[in-house]
Amino acid sequence: MSQSESQTAPLEQYMPRRTAGKSSSRQLNPVEDVQEYVVKFAKQQPQTAALWCFGIGFLVGWKLKPW
Repeated sequence: MSQSESQTAPLEQYMPRRTAGKSSSRQLNPVEDVQEYVVKFAKQQPQTAALWCFGIGFLVGWKLKPW
């Protein structure tokens, strides 16, 4: 396995899988794809996902403070 293949291999586990009921032609569904990716990632790495949520919440709260 080359170095470029070894770097991309872990990313393939997070890629959304298509169900058999869908047509073989690839239709773009970015919202569904991102949602499926995030859910799968959060199940496999819950601590990392929790830290991302905390960090994003902290930044949004900081930007939205009333003064």
